[in-house]
Amino acid sequence: MFEGRPFAKAFWAALTFNSIVFLQGFALFGAIYAALPRIIAIPFILGYAVNMFRSKAQHSGALKARWWTESPIYAAALEYFGSRVALPDSLQLREDKQYLFGLHPHAVHMIGSCNFDWTHPANAVYRKFPGVVERLRCGAASVLWYVPYVRESLLWAGWIDVGRRTLEKHLSEGANIGIIIGGEQETLVTENGKDKVVLGGRKGFVRLAMRHGAHLVPTYTFNLNSSFSFHPGLLRAPRVALQRMFQVCIPVTFGRWGTPMPYPTPGLLFVIGEPIEVPAKSADSGKLDEAIVDELHAKYVAALQKLFEEFKTEAGYPAHAQLEIVDAPEANRVPAKRQT
Repeated sequence: MFEGRPFAKAFWAALTFNSIVFLQGFALFGAIYAALPRIIAIPFILGYAVNMFRSKAQHSGALKARWWTESPIYAAALEYFGSRVALPDSLQLREDKQYLFGLHPHAVHMIGSCNFDWTHPANAVYRKFPGVVERLRCGAASVLWYVPYVRESLLWAGWIDVGRRTLEKHLSEGANIGIIIGGEQETLVTENGKDKVVLGGRKGFVRLAMRHGAHLVPTYTFNLNSSFSFHPGLLRAPRVALQRMFQVCIPVTFGRWGTPMPYPTPGLLFVIGEPIEVPAKSADSGKLDEAIVDELHAKYVAALQKLFEEFKTEAGYPAHAQLEIVDAPEANRVPAKRQT
């Protein structure tokens, strides 16, 4: 779609997936304040802020915009990263079933999720499973709904708040759900040359799926950790404290030419695993059987590792590459200071 237009691809990738995208909206409002007369700028900024804090759009998903999800912005970004999709020949996602997709890894941006956002025939996932993708709602951290520009791009893509009540609402209405299971903790453990997911002890997504009879589907994006140079040990203590207090992680990274612009990676490979069947929801909405929760969680971890092993060679990984499963408490660990 953007063949022979490298500048266009780089521009959209840099605009959408740079490492300081969270500051862009605030910078825009700063420019508006500086450029326009105060009598115009101040009411505009205040009006936006009031609407942002009063709006419930992130809970309804009602602002999903076809002009955005079909736009060439996704094509430009995915082509910049050399993104490909690999689907097992036996993969079947039925429109009469509900699914909870696990998105791995987080890195700085879950770029692989664009394959769910982009409702265009050029997208292999949408082309094969249009009904499943149309009913999909991915969840974003609550703090992101108060970041200008990030908020709008997520709302137009049909994302919703990742809070339990919101996810329960959409599942009860028949939607499919996508969750970045490792969350912001996964960003803390992201390293170049290593594939890690924070999945040990994370069982809330399994319970959520069980309450609605939604089948679990693992997904993985290879080479995502090559999109930036990561420095997980730098400023780790304050970053961990920030994550614990506000459930947000500020990545310490740099990209192309030492800027916030991401590298054009060796080629992202987005893969989807076989669904893991979850027992149909019971009329009794009482306590879940924790033995079944543990069993399904173990099956999911095994399925994700199998998916990694199956496609790592196609992604250009060495034969000895492994997927490391990290326990949630370990992701927040701050190394003790050495005794002198």
